[in-house]
Amino acid sequence: MKLARVLLAFPLAHANIRGQSNEDQVQDQGMGNGGVKVEASATAFRKLAKVESGDASDPTDTGSSAKAASSGKKASTKADSSSDKAESSGKEEASTKADSKIGNIRDLLPAHAIPDLSSRNLQDVSTLESSPPTDYALSLTPKGYRSNLVIDAGINLSNLGLCDKPENTEACQLIFPPSKEFLEHSKVGVVFYGGALVDTRGYAPIAHQLSNRYGLPVVIPFFENNLAFEFGSCDTKKVELASRAFPQVQKWVLAGHSYGGTAAMSDLFTIVNKNGTETTAEHEATLDDIAGLVLIGSYVSQAVACGMVDFSDMDIPTANIYGELDLIVNQTNWEEGRALLPQNHTLSLPIFGGNHGQFGSYDDSGRFWQTDGIAAVPETLQHDMTVTGIMSVASRAGVRLPVKSEKKKKSMGKKSKKSKK
Repeated sequence: MKLARVLLAFPLAHANIRGQSNEDQVQDQGMGNGGVKVEASATAFRKLAKVESGDASDPTDTGSSAKAASSGKKASTKADSSSDKAESSGKEEASTKADSKIGNIRDLLPAHAIPDLSSRNLQDVSTLESSPPTDYALSLTPKGYRSNLVIDAGINLSNLGLCDKPENTEACQLIFPPSKEFLEHSKVGVVFYGGALVDTRGYAPIAHQLSNRYGLPVVIPFFENNLAFEFGSCDTKKVELASRAFPQVQKWVLAGHSYGGTAAMSDLFTIVNKNGTETTAEHEATLDDIAGLVLIGSYVSQAVACGMVDFSDMDIPTANIYGELDLIVNQTNWEEGRALLPQNHTLSLPIFGGNHGQFGSYDDSGRFWQTDGIAAVPETLQHDMTVTGIMSVASRAGVRLPVKSEKKKKSMGKKSKKSKK
């Protein structure tokens, strides 16, 4: 019923079945039984992320497997491995490695941290599952989060309400730390709320550009069922979660695409209403923690059961970014929502030739209930302009933005001169 209400009330940000490599499919199918709940375990998450990113020893390697296994299991593993190498090649060998990897991942996770994937029917086109990221988006995703298993574990932690525990800070959100080329820690960060039924990694290109080119720390939090907003639940606590990852950040830009914009708007409205009241706990976000709001293919709505949302007479830095060819957003609602944005502090940024889906980078071919416009500009250009809109808000936060090291700039200049010679 909750999902049905979502589909009727708001334009979703794009979804379909998760497109997966053969190895990913083997992982999901191998983990599909059991249905046990996730238990908070930061240590297990870090180990899993290292294995998945390749930072740790290859879990398919018999040596590393032997360290985690008993001596009897070691002999068996070596025997099986050598047998497989002798008898298989090509796809069969890849499949064997994937199976071996699954076994080691299961060993790394605590007993209660195995996600229940059996009920999600990831390969079933008839179900509403999250749209998968493109290969380009995955390449820009931090290595520790490239595994579907890591993402599913984080979503399950959110499902169970365990993201308020400090030990789950890394596991409950995609974290994009700033490039090391910047002189100091940024005092401005971005919380990016993804669209409904979109794999969080589909927004990696925008997050990567903000963190790498501009030095802003970015987090993309996980949500139950990849739905950033639930009717009547008007405070996601994702600002507090982001602050745990980057405690040096003083101001957060709340940016949301499509349905994620509804969550960003609702969080801001809740923070505004609590500001300066006795209901604001010591650890809760206040208006002083907010740099501004960015709505991306989204709009302000008073129909979300959070009260009469209206920012029109406020001085909160805001950007309203939209695609000319966006056929997903309800234009009537969008026009009405414009009147509820800060009248003298909102940058209106149209992207001519842009559509709805290209605000992310994901496969929307399975979103059979939606028809988007056909974009007339490259996806990368739409991302660039979106980042420009986010930076326009960050630059009005009232704190200094990070700058790159002069040494880095000089070294880059020397390299370019050498290349010319």
